[in-house]
Amino acid sequence: MKKAPKKLWFVILIVIIIVAISVWAMTRKPKIVYTTVPAEAGPLIQTVSETGTVKPIKEIFLNFLTAGKISAVNVKVGDQVSVGQALASLDDSSLNLKKLEIEANIKIAEANLSKINAGASQEAINISRRSLEQAQASQLAASYDQVKAEKTSLENIRQAKKTYDDLVSNSSDTQTTRPSVSPYCSFVTSNVVQPAKTTKFPINSSGGLIPGGAATSSAFYIYVPETSISVKSAFIEIKGFSPSTGTNNISISVNDQSTSTYAVLSSGNSFRILHKVLPDNLNFYPLSNTFNLNSSANLNLSSAVLSLTYSFAP
Repeated sequence: MKKAPKKLWFVILIVIIIVAISVWAMTRKPKIVYTTVPAEAGPLIQTVSETGTVKPIKEIFLNFLTAGKISAVNVKVGDQVSVGQALASLDDSSLNLKKLEIEANIKIAEANLSKINAGASQEAINISRRSLEQAQASQLAASYDQVKAEKTSLENIRQAKKTYDDLVSNSSDTQTTRPSVSPYCSFVTSNVVQPAKTTKFPINSSGGLIPGGAATSSAFYIYVPETSISVKSAFIEIKGFSPSTGTNNISISVNDQSTSTYAVLSSGNSFRILHKVLPDNLNFYPLSNTFNLNSSANLNLSSAVLSLTYSFAP
């Protein structure tokens, strides 16, 4: 049997020494060192650290008297404030604009008051006069257009009447001397004892401009279908306007009846005249009637219509 070499035994010895040192180091107790000071009297200080929320003893909620946009905040949280100190302010630009507007209105009112106290200027009077003249001219133009329209309507009626007259005169039935139906009947009223009727007859050629001092005459017919009639009332309604200034004296007559004169205030005023006609002074178809008119100043005649109320035997 061979012996272990010396080198091997040397390694084993070193390992044993290391293990022994490690065991000794682990099991060795440290040496306790005491520090001592002399005892004496003094204050004891102790510090405590905590987290939390700081709440004020009293809270006051502040607001503005009016709503608006905050333009500035003059303090921050934790600042000390004093009585009368401005903490925040609103945007007052709109209030400043209203103030300027009110001041401007006050100046305008003061200027108007000064004008009233000083009296109207000649320029203002001239402007007002021109406005009045323009308004009067517009009124006259409107009245003239009305007269023109009514004259056109009357001309259409005249043409229709002429056509009707031609048809009557050319009719093969020569036994009838008056139309069977009046084309101008407006309504019929009747009772058991005596029926009555009201008809209207336009005086066709009476419309238009009539120069002052110039007499004019217009012929018109009265058609009624009944043969035995009794006239209860008759009058002519005349409408128009007088463009001249002052009073316009208008004279009216029918056939041989005496003339009646009516005073009409001019300056572009419209007028309406009801001229009574005596029943015995009227002629019935085929006889004609004559309407006479004379005015002291220029006259625009719109229309002239005869209204006839009569009774007849049923």
